[in-house]
Amino acid sequence: MKEIAEFYLPYFMGMLDTLALFKGSLAAADVKDCLYCFIIAICRDAYDQRDKELKEKSP
Repeated sequence: MKEIAEFYLPYFMGMLDTLALFKGSLAAADVKDCLYCFIIAICRDAYDQRDKELKEKSP
C-alpha cells in the first residue's frame, strides 16, 4: 500500500495545484470531480494490490 501511495503522490499533488489555480471559477467543480475520481482510482488500485498479495500468500 505504501508503494502505491508514494507512486500516486506526485499526481495527487499536481491535481491539488490545479484545483488551487481554478479556485472560485466554474471549472473548479470539474477539477474537483476529477480529483475525486483520481482518489477512487488510487483506492481501487490499492485494494487490487492487496487482494493480489493475499492470494499469493494463501495456499
